Amino acid sequence: MQTLDELSKKVDRLERQQHGSIHFFFQYLVSPLLLLIIGFILNQNVEQAKQSFQNLELEVKRIEAAQSLLNELFSDIPERAFIADRLMTKLVDEGLSKEISSIITQYYSQRFKNDLSMNDMAGVEKIAAAAKAIGGPAAESITKHLQMQRYYVIVASIKPINERDAIIKAKTLREKGYDSEIYYSTSDYLAVTIGNQSFSKANTLRKKAFDNGDAPSDSYLTTGVTFTERLYPR
Repeated sequence: MQTLDELSKKVDRLERQQHGSIHFFFQYLVSPLLLLIIGFILNQNVEQAKQSFQNLELEVKRIEAAQSLLNELFSDIPERAFIADRLMTKLVDEGLSKEISSIITQYYSQRFKNDLSMNDMAGVEKIAAAAKAIGGPAAESITKHLQMQRYYVIVASIKPINERDAIIKAKTLREKGYDSEIYYSTSDYLAVTIGNQSFSKANTLRKKAFDNGDAPSDSYLTTGVTFTERLYPR
């Protein structure tokens, strides 16, 4: 067992060692090099904090910008909607961006169908032209569909009792180079057509036929969904 004197000597040694450590620490703490190093570390921490704040501020602005575009998506002005859709891909995450594009695609595809069913060619052309010119996920989807879907150009709707007149008109159009056909439809009219092509080509054909005096100003396009049977040619 250690004596009291031995314990006292050990305590003295520990005190001297601790005093040396403290002296060493303060000696180098006040050195210019150490001060520079500590200052550099502190500056780095401050810069990181500033960067984090700036990133947060940018994120808030990005969310605010995305919110401001929501009204444009359903403004009933296709150009603005497709532009907003394109910008959304830069402002929100990929999953949300795809959902928004899908909604816009469905919305304007339905608008296109409604205008087409009402023979509103101005409305139809407006959506198609905006989609082609502006691009973006929703616009490209609609443009692709218009390229794949086939459209008939309707140049005359004649009552079935005047079937003979409808056939004479179709034959005359064929003589002029048009691929004219006649279809029975659920609307109880005979539809006299001059082609079955993609939207762009069918609409160009419609305008050309009008310019040549072979189609009335109210000629229009249809997918043929109401057609039931072909009357001519058999």
